[in-house]
Amino acid sequence: MNTLYETMIQNITIAYQPIIDLKNGHVNGEEAFMRSGTQESPLTLLAAVRAMNKIPDFDSDIHSMALKGHIHASAKKRVFLNTELLTFCRNRNHLDALNVLIHELGLRPKDVVLELCEREYDVNDDKLTAALTDYKRAGYRLALDDVDTHTASLPRLLQCEWDYIKISGHMVHGIDQDADKRAMVKALSMYARYKHARLIAEGVETSGELTALIRLNVDFAQGYFIGKPGAAHTPVSAAVVERIETVNRSRYLAAPEKVVQTHVGHIMKNYKSLRSGIKCQEVHEFFKTRDYDSVCFLDEHLKIAGFISKQALHLALSTKYGYSLYSDRPIEALYNPNPLILNYFTPVKQALQAAINRTDNYAYDDIIIADNGIYHGVVSMRDIIGVVSALDSRAATQLNPLTALPGNNIINNNIDQYLRSNESVLFIYVDLSDFKAYNDFYGFEKGDAVIKETAEILRRHLNNQPFESFIGHIGGDDFVCMLEMDSEDLSGHMAAKRIMDDIISDFEAAKPHFYTKGDYSAGHIADAARSGKYQSCALVNINIASYFGRLDQFASLDEFAEYMAAIKRKTKEKDFSNYLILAHHQDQVMELA
Repeated sequence: MNTLYETMIQNITIAYQPIIDLKNGHVNGEEAFMRSGTQESPLTLLAAVRAMNKIPDFDSDIHSMALKGHIHASAKKRVFLNTELLTFCRNRNHLDALNVLIHELGLRPKDVVLELCEREYDVNDDKLTAALTDYKRAGYRLALDDVDTHTASLPRLLQCEWDYIKISGHMVHGIDQDADKRAMVKALSMYARYKHARLIAEGVETSGELTALIRLNVDFAQGYFIGKPGAAHTPVSAAVVERIETVNRSRYLAAPEKVVQTHVGHIMKNYKSLRSGIKCQEVHEFFKTRDYDSVCFLDEHLKIAGFISKQALHLALSTKYGYSLYSDRPIEALYNPNPLILNYFTPVKQALQAAINRTDNYAYDDIIIADNGIYHGVVSMRDIIGVVSALDSRAATQLNPLTALPGNNIINNNIDQYLRSNESVLFIYVDLSDFKAYNDFYGFEKGDAVIKETAEILRRHLNNQPFESFIGHIGGDDFVCMLEMDSEDLSGHMAAKRIMDDIISDFEAAKPHFYTKGDYSAGHIADAARSGKYQSCALVNINIASYFGRLDQFASLDEFAEYMAAIKRKTKEKDFSNYLILAHHQDQVMELA
């Protein structure tokens, strides 16, 4: 006679919901959901299984059903499996059984994503962390499910190197109408980028929610608007894909000619790592089977232990006694225990500078890419030099020679991008009042120094913001900056004012160094006053004219330029450093003071 548990399992079927890439609408994977033929909800089933003390067994059985159903279709996509805390913590048998099953089904561990479901279980955090590490070491991907404002979400985020972070349907619902939710997701997007994780939004039910998530740079999404749970590998409707493509085109329609800041992660090679302690001979054989120039070694805790290039190993083993001396010894005898390790988002030029500062023995070794000690891949010096050379060649004719900032063509293309899209932007026009008098009486060399210092202040306060930023130099003492921020979000208004205050504060702090003590104390240039050449010879001030909102309401670049000129004239009316922001908020233009 079947037990109650066996009867329950026999009544369960599996449905699959597509998870799509918000850059192109392609299906990236699918989440497996259990459905009961007796119409009980999944939470009711889990409560009954928990009462039987069979949660780990239940997860193993459901995972087996889900994986077998998943492989029946030909498309090879990742499958996401909900997994309870107790399963990770209390039963090593689940991992062993999963390893056997995916081998039988012809899957790879990296094709399987285990979603940690947070429910009220009494588990030891250290034990959970150790268990999650075991699954990561076995090659499985891990996702943290249902992240939102719940107090448990933050410590769980910090507990593991998650491959995916899933934003709860509660956070997604109405996000297009809720500035606070957008701010939370934007912050989570920054964190995910820092941790090299991918964001998945759950519970997408409307076109507006989908659009908002694309603009917030969320990676993937799932929900009833995209596709209801059903048969494995059910295609997404053409209308959804078209919507995703349309929103992405609207963001980048102008295809502006920008000076791209390429990161090393963009040119990274996903080289496999090896365990430390492996023999030199085994590494030598490994290189014969792989088209690798180098290999990284990880210790028992999956931390980077060392690195060796193919050439260095070959040289060591090819000497007269090298092979007999090293072949049977652990690779630690030859590898570099202190290789150069950089973050995924390190700019390529910064990476090149760090590389050439190494000792001569390692100057041309590959660079390891890792986040918080977790290995991701390597970048070759050949690729870095090639990218830097291409960027320099392209940028040489587009940058202002004094500040190395993008010039007029790139500035106009960036403005045109926002004129053609519905993205909000904080547009900043910066110039220096009474600068001509300063240049005449202190000389062009010191005038150039003031302009360079202004450029550095703008870089310091704009490039470190949690928004897409752009800084351009029109020429002389005129600069244009853009920050892609949400003008409907009142917290963005506060951020905009803080940025202006910080820029002015730094400029005023630097101002005493521009002048002689006498001129600075007098508050004007004495020689200019005596010459009678200028009606005004006051100290240089920084004037910042800003518009915060969408630019697609302006018919042309010329119309927008006239609008900004009017704001600029108002800032010039004051004889001290100041800013003026006109913000378009809820169909009204208001002054942020």
